[in-house]
Amino acid sequence: MTTAQPSPGAGLAAHQAGDLTTAANIYDACLRSTPDNPDLLHLRGLVYHQTGDQVAALRAIDRALAKAPGTPLFLGSRGVVLLASGDPAAACQALESARQGRPDDPKILTNLGLARGRMGDIDAARACHDQALTRDPNCVDALINRGNLRERLDDIDGAVEDLTAAHELAPDNADILNNLGFACLSGNRIGEARRALTSALTLSPAHVEAAVNLSHLDLLTGDFVRGWRGYEARRQRAGWHVASPACPEWQGEDISGRTVLVVCEQGYGDVIQFARHALDLLDRGASVDLYADACIADLLTTVPGVGKVVSDVSGEDWDYWVPAMSLPFRLGLDAPPGIAAAYLTAPRTVVTLTRGAGFCHRGNPRHRNDARRSLPADMAASFLKGRDEAFVSLNRDNAPDNSASPEGMKGRTDIEDFTDLARIIAGLDLVISVDTAVAHLAGALGRPCWLLLPFSPDWRWGLDGEVTSLYPEMRLFRQPLPGDWSSVLSRIAAELDKRS
Repeated sequence: MTTAQPSPGAGLAAHQAGDLTTAANIYDACLRSTPDNPDLLHLRGLVYHQTGDQVAALRAIDRALAKAPGTPLFLGSRGVVLLASGDPAAACQALESARQGRPDDPKILTNLGLARGRMGDIDAARACHDQALTRDPNCVDALINRGNLRERLDDIDGAVEDLTAAHELAPDNADILNNLGFACLSGNRIGEARRALTSALTLSPAHVEAAVNLSHLDLLTGDFVRGWRGYEARRQRAGWHVASPACPEWQGEDISGRTVLVVCEQGYGDVIQFARHALDLLDRGASVDLYADACIADLLTTVPGVGKVVSDVSGEDWDYWVPAMSLPFRLGLDAPPGIAAAYLTAPRTVVTLTRGAGFCHRGNPRHRNDARRSLPADMAASFLKGRDEAFVSLNRDNAPDNSASPEGMKGRTDIEDFTDLARIIAGLDLVISVDTAVAHLAGALGRPCWLLLPFSPDWRWGLDGEVTSLYPEMRLFRQPLPGDWSSVLSRIAAELDKRS
């Protein structure tokens, strides 16, 4: 008895229903009999893309294009795959070629806008999204993409307008609700953010980004029990990975007399902030070691009571391990973690007594929120040039305009690791910094620090107030409106005048 050959239409139906496994199996069966069918190759490439295999996706779509050169649909899909592969320049080329064949296709236009945005050409990105919505005001993808772009540009009202319109057109799409919630959170529209994120999780209880964003909102507003519990969802993110030794993960059980490895994670500011919780484990009778990158390992050895800091977990033996940012949840903390004194120390033999104020105007440009948290270079330069004080740069030497920068902005070549940075900060009277690891280090060293915060701050700083329990010697200077660094710098200048 001959088994009936599945039809491409059945594969397409499964594909459209979201059954990617069935769709892939049917497409593969059809391709065995017609291996050069460009439409099937294209569809198979889309399934590869949707399941995360961008290399196979590009290979299949390129085979489709070899059989049907210049097909706008295939070129558009090639651009989408290249975007997902992290190659926006090549994506722009493919999407521009697709647009030549279909100049009015809103999906091609908005995907080109995404690629332009990833290339840093914000004006061109916005123009592409606008053109897409001129062609089709109900193009959900274009509304989402323009809304997300507006959020990045601090146009929160515009972002909410676009994403609300997208939600009305696709009410069962949890991704849209998550984006809407994130945009509201970026504008401190707390009630709206909570409603959108809660709705996203009602539609899709396993939606990782919505769960993480909701945990940020809870922490920001002081609901630490729910916030720390929800923040465990970060571990389900595709890119989350920490080094874990061959021992059980600590879940909160008795650890008196046991050895525990705390595995640091995420950015260096997080590493510095959460290193304090080693002291909580010591209070429970454990012996504590830390795992961290080599560039910060030496400095972390100064945390009181820590046994050793390792950068390799192989060949070692502990009773338990725990990710550093899971410690507040496992410890059952119901309030923001505070400290009474500094918990890091710069070795006295290397402290440079430079005095004066240190200045850091930028963070890691790869940080998702860096455009919002870092001070624009021209504003930083204008502020520094207008002051009589000599500012000490706390920026690393990674800026292309280094030679033309004012003294307090120049990147330094003598900061190789965090011990070097601690050596400089420990000798200063004051640190002025945006929200980056420099500020955390100053706080953990017990040095006075003035922290410049965007209107929508990171969850750890709360929504209001000039003080934080995280670091007793820190003052918070908040933007009164989105993007309003001028007011912040005016306040900083007035406070500096009082010190002189």
